[in-house]
Amino acid sequence: MSGRSNYFYIIILVLLNVIWGGTYVASKIAMSDFLPITLAFVRFALASLIMIPFLLTKYRHIRLTRADFITCATLGALGFTFAYIFQNIGVKMTKTMNAAIEISSEPVMMLILAALFLKEKITGRIISGIVLSTIGVLIIILPGSADGAVHSSAGAYSAAGDALVLLSALCCALYTIIGNQAIKRLPSFVVTAYAVITGTILLFPFAAYYENGLSAIATASLRSWLCVFYLSALATSFAYFVWYLLLERLDASYMGNFLNLQPLVGIVLGRFLLSEPAGGATFIGAAFIIGGVYITSLGTNKIEEKAVIEPA
Repeated sequence: MSGRSNYFYIIILVLLNVIWGGTYVASKIAMSDFLPITLAFVRFALASLIMIPFLLTKYRHIRLTRADFITCATLGALGFTFAYIFQNIGVKMTKTMNAAIEISSEPVMMLILAALFLKEKITGRIISGIVLSTIGVLIIILPGSADGAVHSSAGAYSAAGDALVLLSALCCALYTIIGNQAIKRLPSFVVTAYAVITGTILLFPFAAYYENGLSAIATASLRSWLCVFYLSALATSFAYFVWYLLLERLDASYMGNFLNLQPLVGIVLGRFLLSEPAGGATFIGAAFIIGGVYITSLGTNKIEEKAVIEPA
């Protein structure tokens, strides 16, 4: 990879993770009109409409077997249905910056699952990273912490919300482990597109009947719709498409390190756009988590170029 190409890829990867880091603020703003699950449904319904033309043109020759459909449905349920049910409800209950920080624990969860199910070796460096990240999460979410008693202007802090965001990260990590096998048989965009479409279909009954929130589609403000457009067009369709194009050229482990930019973007945007207070516990916890994820990444072996990583 030449120096000029290297800088180009770095700029694109930074841009993608800035976009994904902004999803927590965009989701919180949109949820002033949309209920959490309804927001996820509308986001991925619009993203599906953007992706379907590519499936019908560029990838029209791809035929999925029954096993492929089952795999994509599983990925859709994990990565786009339950992950975003947990994430959106969690973001509504807790601070944006907390959610952005906690979701960065996904790479650590992914390594644990890889050791359990893919029999990958965990080194002492990886264990150290896991311990550091866990301490960071506990500093942020433990009741009675310095930030735990704070109420932001965008919504009340809740430890339950933090727990839901962590469950979302676990769903994304499972998505990665299962998707790593699927992408060996199918193009990464096809796997992602079918997973998004399936996830959208599975979200519909939760949005329509459990939340009864589809009426917001007609009454939501322009501000909320701009956030939805950001989430669907930029953060899902565009960003995922570019991400998987880069996966064809770069190491997944190299790209994965850039995911650590997301909590930093979430903290900055949450502070300045939502006026969320950032106390000492937030920054100390962030330092532990980012440090732990970084140390863990130093301890990983080279990952296959076509591995699937769920960024946000």
